[in-house]
Amino acid sequence: MAQRMEELGRNSTLSEQIGKLFSDSFTVIQEPGDPVVAANAEDASALAGFTVRLPANRADAPTLTVQGSAAFEFTVDRDRAQAILNDAGLGETQLPASLDGAPIAVSVPASVSAAYGGCPDPNAAPDEEGDTPIDNLTRNQIYNFLTMAGLYAINFLTIVMSALISADTLAGEIGSGTMQSLVTKPIRRVDVVLGKWLGFAGLLALYLLLMIGGVLTIVFALSSYSPPNIARGAPIVYLESLLVMTITLACSSAFSTLATGGIVFGLYGLAFIGGFVEQIGAVLKNQVAVNIGIISSLILPSESLLRRASYEMTSPLAQSFGFNAGPLIVVSIPSPAMIVYAALYLLTALAFAIRQFSRRDL
Repeated sequence: MAQRMEELGRNSTLSEQIGKLFSDSFTVIQEPGDPVVAANAEDASALAGFTVRLPANRADAPTLTVQGSAAFEFTVDRDRAQAILNDAGLGETQLPASLDGAPIAVSVPASVSAAYGGCPDPNAAPDEEGDTPIDNLTRNQIYNFLTMAGLYAINFLTIVMSALISADTLAGEIGSGTMQSLVTKPIRRVDVVLGKWLGFAGLLALYLLLMIGGVLTIVFALSSYSPPNIARGAPIVYLESLLVMTITLACSSAFSTLATGGIVFGLYGLAFIGGFVEQIGAVLKNQVAVNIGIISSLILPSESLLRRASYEMTSPLAQSFGFNAGPLIVVSIPSPAMIVYAALYLLTALAFAIRQFSRRDL
């Protein structure tokens, strides 16, 4: 951290924010209080608790400022601290596993600054140019935000494609008479549904691979930045597209193409708006609004999956404060249990599609 200890000591809010980067447990033991201007070295010594000596070759009296001591403690989350070092471009520094859970007590002693004549404020930031770890962190947050914005657009395109490719696959072929010629052959109806589902699943996987790979390649080529945890976030986006495609297939087995499209996009719009309501409720601490968002997520968990994927691919620095770095800041982070719920939802929709198509009079 490019931060002087005396600055850390006098600013308890900053101390707490820095402590939260490494642990959820942070306790301020002693507040430093406001700086005090001392009239002379003797008064400064009495306030600071140690002897203050001034240069003997100066005849003019300096301005002496005494900052009281401070203390705070926290425990270390090794994975979180290592991820922050990686984000700052210091990945070559590997923290030992024994550091995880280690108690850290920081004591910031009293400090005395002496300013002669037009001497600049000793607490002012240096004028040196060049990148620091803080500069790298800030830049990476911007890159992460822009990358998530691109992936957000890709997610919307994938949802639209998931609905369009499967809305007409059963209803359209039944209406045109094509399906009658297929099912009269020795092919079970369940095989028709599963074959179409697997084909669409492969198509969506290829589409997402090309789109996400293209965005990440462009970002890396221009900035040498790669968002964290792509291997965890991208499969959640894929699960969301499979969920929408499966629901569309299930509706197509029972309704016309037009009705299927209306139902699917209506459900998606409901989930999208419900997600907004949930975030607003979380900010305003309105439990009714949060509950409305949760209910909409249970009706169709597409928006919850998107927010979870965005959170997984967010920088650990933003995660430590409970945010994600998507186009819209997410205050209420969906639980990992929502992924399990979405998978069960998908299997239920697929079973409904098979059952409905098997019983439908062609």
